[in-house]
Amino acid sequence: MKRSLVFGWGLAAALGGAAVQAAPVIWDNGGVANLLPGGSNLSGYHQAANFSTSYLSNLTGLTFWSLEAANAYSGSIFFSIWGDQGGAPDTGNLLSSGSVAPTRTAEAGNVFGLDIFRNEISFSLLNLAAGSYWLGLHLGDLSSGSDAIDFYWSWADANATNGGASDDQEQSLFPYDPTWGTNQAEHAFLINGERVGTPVPAPASLALSLLALSLLSASAPRRQLKPSTDS
Repeated sequence: MKRSLVFGWGLAAALGGAAVQAAPVIWDNGGVANLLPGGSNLSGYHQAANFSTSYLSNLTGLTFWSLEAANAYSGSIFFSIWGDQGGAPDTGNLLSSGSVAPTRTAEAGNVFGLDIFRNEISFSLLNLAAGSYWLGLHLGDLSSGSDAIDFYWSWADANATNGGASDDQEQSLFPYDPTWGTNQAEHAFLINGERVGTPVPAPASLALSLLALSLLSASAPRRQLKPSTDS
C-alpha cells in the first residue's frame, strides 16, 4: 500500500475555516481536520479525491487547503477532473484540467509548524452529468516535484458533510509509478457550481414513487356514466 502521509496524531494550534464562495458549494469534503490533522504530499505525489453530484451541473471552481513550509509553493497548481472507474480515477476520461495560479489566502495558526493556506481555483465544466468523479491535484506541472518539498494537501475529518464516499487515491511521481493506490485519507476541499438539472432518484426512491402513484390511482374516486333517460 502506497502512502505519502507525513503526519500522525496530534493537535493543531489553529485550523482553517470554510471559504466564502461566489457560487454554491455542491460538494463539501470538509475543511482542515480537527480530529486528525495532517496532510498528503502534493509535490512527490499526484493526489486524487472523489466527489459526486446527483444533478446535471455546471462546475465553476474548487477550493482546497494546503499545509506548507515557507517558500514551498512553486507558483502553480495542476488540477484535473476525471471520471470514475471502479472507485478509482479514470484517467482515460479527462473532463477538465489546467495549470493555474490559485487565489491564495493565509489562514490563522499552523499545523505542526506548517502554514495553512486556502487555495481557490476558477474553471468551467458545463453540463456535467450526475455521477461520481475525481479531483486530482499536484504542486507545479507533472514533470516536477520532490518528496522533500513540504507542501501537503490537508486532511479533512472523516465526518465531513459529504466526505467518506470512498478512500482517496494517490500516484507516486518521483520515482514515477503509474498505478493508483489508496492513501486512506479524506482531503479538505470544496467543489463549486450550479445545479442545472433535476436530481436523479436512487432506485429505491424511484420504486417508492411508483408505488405511491399506483396507490393514489387505485384510491381515486371513479365516475360512472349513467345511461340517458331522455327520450
